[in-house]
Amino acid sequence: MNHEIRDDRKLAREPLTPLKWVLYLLLLWLFCIIQASFLSYVPIFGATVELTFALVLLLGWKRGPVAGAVFGMIGGFLLDALVGVGISVLPLLFFACGVYAAFTARRLFDHPLTYLLMTVPAHLLLGAWRAIEEKSIVHLFAVLLAGLIGSLIVYIPAAVRYFRRKN
Repeated sequence: MNHEIRDDRKLAREPLTPLKWVLYLLLLWLFCIIQASFLSYVPIFGATVELTFALVLLLGWKRGPVAGAVFGMIGGFLLDALVGVGISVLPLLFFACGVYAAFTARRLFDHPLTYLLMTVPAHLLLGAWRAIEEKSIVHLFAVLLAGLIGSLIVYIPAAVRYFRRKN
């Protein structure tokens, strides 16, 4: 007989209300604006801090595969529209990584360190795509570093709430 108590709170997420969908869309739009306008002029080793991608990963991590997929697709299209590169693979990549974050959240426990470890493969994939665009393998590591910085920035409120709940 197994005496472990299973925590099913992460598997049974509350559904998003229409108001939360709108608020998350506005937050996604705001992060796209910040990334396209301000952060594109402050590169880290030649790469922009990926706030939009980090938010898509966080929404997939916290809200499930449907939210990760929808917000990933919308975030990719918004970022393409604001940066002005036309239509690229970015919406599909954001879509896949939002779903990846949701399915990873089911396997890992909710802790800031596991969240950051989960984001590494996603940022490597985005970095590989950006390195192909820039034709420079060094750009992969710059995107990885900038992506992890973006993930740290986006996850700060959730981490504070996590540590407050533990105390």
